[in-house]
Amino acid sequence: MKKKIKQWYLRYCDTDLVAMTRIQLAGVKAGVDISEMSEEEEVMFRKECESIVKNKAFEKVINELILKQKDFTVCYSENIRQGDFGRATINGISLVKETFNLYASGQKEKEEDFDPYAVV
Repeated sequence: MKKKIKQWYLRYCDTDLVAMTRIQLAGVKAGVDISEMSEEEEVMFRKECESIVKNKAFEKVINELILKQKDFTVCYSENIRQGDFGRATINGISLVKETFNLYASGQKEKEEDFDPYAVV
């Protein structure tokens, strides 16, 4: 149904960023809360994440998406806004991979390596 609504919207309405974002986020539920899982559920969840991270197909798909977006951004961006959007898309794809790695490694949260006092 969500797909059909999106098709109707794109066909009959003016597309704008806010409306498109609403459509994309319509089915998104709450995130993962490991603290609410039993120990057994947490172990199973982390093992599933680990199997995804080690999956060659997952790695190939993530790399393909990043490379396609990089090529599109470099070759077809007409202005800085499109370039920034391409960079943000690459960051989002990388975030998916990092999140799976984080859960697979057993860490509770990502360690920040940002030093606010470092000289750039």
